[in-house]
Order: sequence, then structure tokens, then C-alpha cells
Amino acid sequence: MANINIDAFIHNVQDVARQYLFMLTLQAPTGLMGGSEQYLVQSSTVPPQTIDPIELNWQGNIVKYGSTHTWDDWTVTFKVDANAEIHRVMSNWQNLSVHNPETNWHGAPLDYMRHQRVRMLNGTTGGTIREFQIKYAWPQSVGEITLDHGAKETATFDVTFTYQYAVPLI
Repeated sequence: MANINIDAFIHNVQDVARQYLFMLTLQAPTGLMGGSEQYLVQSSTVPPQTIDPIELNWQGNIVKYGSTHTWDDWTVTFKVDANAEIHRVMSNWQNLSVHNPETNWHGAPLDYMRHQRVRMLNGTTGGTIREFQIKYAWPQSVGEITLDHGAKETATFDVTFTYQYAVPLI
């Protein structure tokens, strides 16, 4: 029988990663961002990755082989700053860089796609324990800001980014 006690647990699991220790480095088209955006991120994720299977039938059996990666959209929740600047930045990124709904102008993909970085931080040293670069990202949707006279929470909104792929750097 295994030795199950708190001492064994503490000895074997000396520390864990914490959800709240992370840093996002956002890049937007030139002239849109002011530099304080990383401090206004409330939550995010490390994007999941999936390898789609190729299914082949052989004598009544399904044999699965690996195919290519697919990448789910990536969502970042932002706190709304006092001047709603980060919401303005994300809206302008869509309207001025990707597609202008008034002029029907479309930006060139390399002008509006940007690489983003998500870093998980160590609770003791503050150093990076995992880092991912999200390649060729752009804001697919800029979410609503809920306004409520009865609420006491900070206003937030979601931005859903689409991107080509993500790679681990660390």
C-alpha cells in the first residue's frame, strides 16, 4: 500500500502554477496601442491545440491516422480603463485595419495580423515557466461592455482573436 500522507504530498508536490500569474504581450497595427494594455488584461488562456484524425475504413474497422493541427479561437477578457481606450483600440483594429464598414475597404492581411505572446509566470521568481507565441492574430470579435447601475464590478469585455497557429517558445 502506498504511503499516503501530507508529508509525502508536500515532498512530492513542492509548488504549482497559479492561474493569476501570467502576462500577455499584445501587438496591434502601428499607432493603435498605447502600451498599458498588458495591465488591463483580466483573463486569457493558453490556446488549445488539436490534431484532426484521418479515418480510413479497413475490413469494417476504422483506423485513425494523424492529420494536421486545428486551432480554436483565442479569447482575452479586458478591464475597461477610465477612458475606454483599450476598447477603442480593439474596435479601431477591426474597423481601420481589417475592414472599414463605411468605405468597405479591406486591409492587407500582413498589415493587420500580429503575433501575440502569453507567458505563464513562476510564483516564486516571477520568471517565465511557459511561453506561447500566437501567430498572425487579429480580433475577430470585440465583445459587449455590460452596463448596470446595480453592479459594483469593473467593466470588462471580451476580444476573440482568430489566428493561424500557436507555438511554444518555452
